[in-house]
Amino acid sequence: MSKIVKVNKGKQGWGGPLTLKATDELKYVVSVTGGGIHPVAKKIAEMTGTTAVDSFKDPVPKEETMVAVIDCGGTARCGTYPRIGIPTINVKVMSPSGPLAKFMTEDIFVSGVTPGDLENVSDGETQELAATKSESETQSGNEDINNPKDKITVNDNITVTAIWKDIQ
Repeated sequence: MSKIVKVNKGKQGWGGPLTLKATDELKYVVSVTGGGIHPVAKKIAEMTGTTAVDSFKDPVPKEETMVAVIDCGGTARCGTYPRIGIPTINVKVMSPSGPLAKFMTEDIFVSGVTPGDLENVSDGETQELAATKSESETQSGNEDINNPKDKITVNDNITVTAIWKDIQ
């Protein structure tokens, strides 16, 4: 049985909850916070049996990224990872804003998160949350998997620059 983690929004945070489940393909928790691996990323990796990596030092392909943990008070990183389909946890309190705000939806983005906002859940609870997520994905459908700009790898500031140029 896989370990499943529910990520709730923090005090005065926004979005979520996110449900994270590692697979053979989704095996990394990327920390894009500067200064190493953030405690939230470390705890998620411990709870799910995945590997936490400092994305600035050791970038991994987006196809292998289960979740990105960021500390962005602005708009660029906050929207970058949701834009490419990676669930995003912002440890700073903020709500969607800026040019990438349309990608920061409650089903893929959560903010204000601390290690205390993480909890283990059972498969039964996960199925209920997945059904809700499935409905919202069907409604949004704004990703084009055949579009080369949706195949950018998670690679520190290069991703931010590439997407920023693309949307202007």
